[in-house]
Amino acid sequence: RTVPHEIAHAVMLKLFGENAEVFKNFRDKIKDLAKGRTVKLKDAEGNVEEVSWDDLASDLADRYEDNERGEEYLAELTGIMNDIDLDDKESRNIFQKVADFINNFISRFTGLKAIDDTY
Repeated sequence: RTVPHEIAHAVMLKLFGENAEVFKNFRDKIKDLAKGRTVKLKDAEGNVEEVSWDDLASDLADRYEDNERGEEYLAELTGIMNDIDLDDKESRNIFQKVADFINNFISRFTGLKAIDDTY
């Protein structure tokens, strides 16, 4: 983990915990980033599964509707990001869109990036 990554957790915990509307808008934007597209996820053994981004993002949003659980939402989203098959062009594009959105969101409040450019 990087210092900006850890700062991002603290910033999001504070922002989401204090403002339910910020958390809702963040969740909604994540859902809309790849609407209607599929993403390939790779497990630890290298098995690849293709899933609908709509289903994935909606399920995640539904589990974390309460802004007090924003940190848990972010942890789950990070887990999904870690599982995206970056060897697949379409999946890598989705990863890039989500990473850029998170970085821009965090940067507005800190000037830092939460996800580095080493992917």
